[in-house]
Amino acid sequence: MINLTGVDKDIFSYLEPSKLRSFFLFAGAGSGKTRTLINVLECFRQTYLMEFVAYGKKIGVITYTNAACDEIKERLNYDESFEVSTIHSFAWGLIKPYTLDVKAWIVGALTQELFEVQEAQRKGRSGSKSAAERALKIVSIQRRLENLKSVSAFRYNPNGISSGKDSLNHSEVLKIASALIVNKPLLQRILVESFPILLIDESQDTQRDLIEAFLDVQKRHTGRFCLGLLGDVMQRIYPDGKKDLGKDVPEDWAIPEKKINYRCPSRIVDLINNIRSVFDSHSQVPEKKEPGFVHLFVVDSNGPVDRLTTELKISDMMSQITQDKLWNNLRADVKTLTLEHHMAAARGGFAEFFKPLYELSNRTDLVNGRLAGIPFLINVFIPFVQSVRAANKFRVMQILKEFSPLVTSENLKSSAESALKEAKDSVEALAKLLAERADPTISELLSVIADFNVLVLPDLFVQVLAASKVQTERDGIDDARDELNLKFEEALKSPFSQLVAYGNYIADRSSFGTHQGVKGLQFPRVMVILDDDDSRGFLFSYEKLFGSAELTKADRDNMAEGKETTVDRTRRLFYVTCSRAEESLAVVMYTKQPQLVVEFSKSQKLFSEVEITVV
Repeated sequence: MINLTGVDKDIFSYLEPSKLRSFFLFAGAGSGKTRTLINVLECFRQTYLMEFVAYGKKIGVITYTNAACDEIKERLNYDESFEVSTIHSFAWGLIKPYTLDVKAWIVGALTQELFEVQEAQRKGRSGSKSAAERALKIVSIQRRLENLKSVSAFRYNPNGISSGKDSLNHSEVLKIASALIVNKPLLQRILVESFPILLIDESQDTQRDLIEAFLDVQKRHTGRFCLGLLGDVMQRIYPDGKKDLGKDVPEDWAIPEKKINYRCPSRIVDLINNIRSVFDSHSQVPEKKEPGFVHLFVVDSNGPVDRLTTELKISDMMSQITQDKLWNNLRADVKTLTLEHHMAAARGGFAEFFKPLYELSNRTDLVNGRLAGIPFLINVFIPFVQSVRAANKFRVMQILKEFSPLVTSENLKSSAESALKEAKDSVEALAKLLAERADPTISELLSVIADFNVLVLPDLFVQVLAASKVQTERDGIDDARDELNLKFEEALKSPFSQLVAYGNYIADRSSFGTHQGVKGLQFPRVMVILDDDDSRGFLFSYEKLFGSAELTKADRDNMAEGKETTVDRTRRLFYVTCSRAEESLAVVMYTKQPQLVVEFSKSQKLFSEVEITVV
């Protein structure tokens, strides 16, 4: 039996089946949330699990990433009594049996969308790019509505491509689950009976509609349903999370807190405590005894600045300060964290592809690789093009068998020779383009695939390719186009190599990262880039955070009304990035007011005078 102590022991007591109690666990950066989760679940297995299993019950554990799921499953010896999954997988597991309800929701949503598109087409100008896109969208929606009539069960793949008339996409799964949980009392009862205990890690960033649905279930089934929320509002980084989570906790909930930071050395813990002190009263105590290193490098950005050269120079300076030679290897042994993803895109060589899509309102799906069309590009298109380029016939045929409408079992049975010839011709056409052009655009490659119908393209790309062929009479004369299509048309003009670089970035195979990409991760050496000019964003401002830029009227009004401000959002990002460092931390601040930044940093006791260098 594990000997639980402190907070772990408290949380275990909330899970006692005869007196379940919901709780919100405050767990700051590096506090060992996963370790607590494993310890409590292991103790539960040894004490109560047989009783649970006998009544067909399980503990639901929702984690933020597949990697976290795999880690917990492994440490629990893959015990199927624990349902460990991401939020998308868990939501799908709940709604999967309810085919008629799912179908009714989709029909309602599609019918409304069809009406809106048809109205726009009726009022719009014929012959425009928008008209071409809308015509194909109308056909696509009508086709899906017709196909739904014969669907007897739906499919969903949370980790890859979901294609076919019976498939659901990521966004639909979350929307449908939220709606059904709230509106179907039977589903609520089944949830409570199947998962009397539901634990949600990184709850501050879990999609707000689902969190609110689970909170509704807990309120209706208090005492029979334990909802355990683990997280830290200071680390909320996605806009679709519940903003006020943890602030208005019901009176009957427990509010345990993990105060020890196991990740960061004492100097870095002092820094992150100081960063969040304006936000709330939570602070941490370092477990590590060594002080570690923090250093602020203030870079005057009034004139031209070669940022990559500057950061290489700063990396060498950190090597001297820390006496750690690995700081000399900026691209190999240092994790560079930026405010915004497109700053990483500029440094990582995929800005042309990334920037248009990053202007979309739904950035979360882009950086998670779930944006419509992205799973196809990453999981099918890139491997196919790379296999054709490498003349890997075996891999090409594998992809064709799975994703080509030409090489289907029906086609091979009826006319194998004709089907294989068409596939061969399409592969040769693609290989010819790759031979003639060292780095063709994504759009050029997709056009070859579309012309030969060699892969099933998402409707989105069919519409974009069709619109790209339409020439307007005069520049700027066109109806308002679908934002996603418009941004993809621009993104697909970028070279194929940029798409590959983007794929490596979201898979964390890059030396660059952002606050979103490093959730739960840690690195020995971290360089945090603060650069308002490069970020080009209006949601964040390090200049305001460091007192070198004036607050706007909107900022002041929001502060007076208790609403979130630019400074609040930026403070959270700064906290998350700095708290990734296990040994040493370099903060690089590009500013037009270097002296103000220096004075502010000293006055707020963020950095001491010996920890500040003006570059």
